[in-house]
Amino acid sequence: HRVPATLQDVPAGEPFPYLPTEKTRILLAPYDANQIYMAQLSNLNTNFDAGIEPVRSLYNEYFGGGMNSIVFQEMRETRGLAYMAWAGLVEPSLLKYPYMMRTQIATQNDKMLDAIRTFEDIIENMPVSETAFKLAKEGLLSRLDTERIVKGQVLWSFVRAQDLGMDTDIRAKIYDEVKNLTLQNVIDFQQRWVKGRTYTYCILGDKKTLDVESLRKIGPVEELTREQIFGY
Repeated sequence: HRVPATLQDVPAGEPFPYLPTEKTRILLAPYDANQIYMAQLSNLNTNFDAGIEPVRSLYNEYFGGGMNSIVFQEMRETRGLAYMAWAGLVEPSLLKYPYMMRTQIATQNDKMLDAIRTFEDIIENMPVSETAFKLAKEGLLSRLDTERIVKGQVLWSFVRAQDLGMDTDIRAKIYDEVKNLTLQNVIDFQQRWVKGRTYTYCILGDKKTLDVESLRKIGPVEELTREQIFGY
């Protein structure tokens, strides 16, 4: 990688600050494919809170985790709208960073709008299933039961805990408290931390085969170039 003989000074402050998601935006980037890849991002500038980690972990498992999750069942199995779909409230890596609500989906170009509307519906009006909740709870506890942090992972797990202001393994707290959580706890969490957000939509797709005008009804569309994304 060729670099100039003299480099510019590194700017002071945070080089890539996390911007709050104050209004709906759609970022459309060119990608020559027969399907789209879309992510939704929402930042409310809420900082890390160890107290919510058990219910956050259970919500993610129930709503957007594995094959029994609401997202997988609704988006892929029931409606056939996605090859891949996932959603969850992601914890920050450092105390100075916020929680981010994120979704990911890969779907056919002609199913894009249906996928967006359906994703929005299940995020805002989360389906409630006691059966799915029990499977999510069992799955989360089983994974914690069998998960092992070994070798070099021990050091990095320790560093990560310190980065978030902790001196213990948060998994112990999650494991103990998840056992006593109910479906109502997950519903309350969704109402408090997820419902009512605005999103930035990041779409990789072929503009020639996408209904861009319908996208504009969701929010303003900004078409990006490869030069804007990669810097050259």
